[in-house]
Amino acid sequence: MMALLEAALRAAISAADTRTALPPLLPEPTGGRLLVVGAGKAAELMAQAVHHHYASAYPGSPVTGLVIAPQRGPGADKGLAAA
Repeated sequence: MMALLEAALRAAISAADTRTALPPLLPEPTGGRLLVVGAGKAAELMAQAVHHHYASAYPGSPVTGLVIAPQRGPGADKGLAAA
């Protein structure tokens, strides 16, 4: 029973892993500009997956973009600084 639960957990984690779940959904480059917009908690990992996919699958394809993601690490819980 424990092996079945561990296998199910590994399958669920793999299905949610942006490095494997996202690339099959990405379009092939058309030679034009590809705009990728991401925001939120998963934006950083998704941006990494998109960049890695295009850099490895289509060498020489320009990859640029903007990612808006919550701050992580020390001090992340303090919120935004006042302007």
